[in-house]
Amino acid sequence: MPRDAEDRRLEPFEWNSEESVRYEVAIEVIGEGVAHYSALLNAAEAAGDEPEAARLRAEIGACVEERYRLRATDHEGVTQVLHKYRALLRAPGDHDA
Repeated sequence: MPRDAEDRRLEPFEWNSEESVRYEVAIEVIGEGVAHYSALLNAAEAAGDEPEAARLRAEIGACVEERYRLRATDHEGVTQVLHKYRALLRAPGDHDA
C-alpha cells in the first residue's frame, strides 16, 4: 500500500508523552493562526482592501509552510512556534505571525 506524504515525512525517533503533546499543540496553534488570518482575510476582501488581503494570503501561506517544516524532533522549533502563535492569538488586532 502506498504511503501518503505525511507518512514519508516521519522519521523514527524516541520521544516521550510531553514531547508528543507539545508537538501536537504546536500543530494545532498553527492551525489557529491560519483561522485567525482567514477571518481577517474575509474582512479585508469584504471591504475591498486588496493590499491587505494579499498580505493576509501571504501570512496564511507562511503558516502553512511553517506547519510543513515543523518536526517533532525539533524541540526548539516547537517551543518557538508555541510562543509565536500564542502571542499572535493573545494580542488584540492583527500582528505578523
